[in-house]
Amino acid sequence: KQDMAGAMTLAFHKSFDLPVVARVGDSYKLSMFTKTTYYLDVEIYQISKNEDSPCGDYYDSFIDNKGNAYIVLSDGMGTGARARIDSAFVCDMLIKLLSAGTGEESAIEIVNASVMLKSSDESFATLELCKVDLYSGRVTIYKAGSADTYIKYGREYKHLSGSGLPVGVEDVPCYEKHSFTLSSKDMIIMTSDGAELNEAWLFREMAKTDIELKEFARNVAQTAKFHSGNKTNDDISVIAMRLCK
Repeated sequence: KQDMAGAMTLAFHKSFDLPVVARVGDSYKLSMFTKTTYYLDVEIYQISKNEDSPCGDYYDSFIDNKGNAYIVLSDGMGTGARARIDSAFVCDMLIKLLSAGTGEESAIEIVNASVMLKSSDESFATLELCKVDLYSGRVTIYKAGSADTYIKYGREYKHLSGSGLPVGVEDVPCYEKHSFTLSSKDMIIMTSDGAELNEAWLFREMAKTDIELKEFARNVAQTAKFHSGNKTNDDISVIAMRLCK
């Protein structure tokens, strides 16, 4: 595999990952892809409202064979086990649809319809889908009732407020779509409703050059919990992402 990847690199003057070999009947299928320009460093930290109950937020991620990274965060209605069932259902179904090649907007429509039909009881969950093209750095974010998202790109900062409606509320999903391009060391912070943050403080923290991402996600979540005191009535999730070469 290493020799084959090396030969392809010499032939096309592009770096290739090691090939994937699959047997199909009496033949073999060889799949090779050029190495992406970037990779995505991702860390998450969650805090349950009650220590003895599961977090009602759920997240998942995967990278497709076209070099797109997908990160999904969902916050179920309420807290605890019931909320986690709804948020896990939304994330799992969306990831399966995207993995099968369904487009993002079509996948969100299917998930919305499925949430409405899955239970006779009122059931809904927020949804945030972040798609990152690891070749170009192009980012597309879909927000359906989700909490705030914070972006650092170069020396600029952007704050995307919670918008749209959670999936399962209306027959037609109501969400907003945002697109922009990041480069190496740029960051995205996704949060759930329990994480209320001071924007100026967070942007100062994101501007630091020596960020250790795992500790950063933990500090942001703990800071949100500290400032909320006993007022918070929701779980807290913070997903910190950084584009790297």
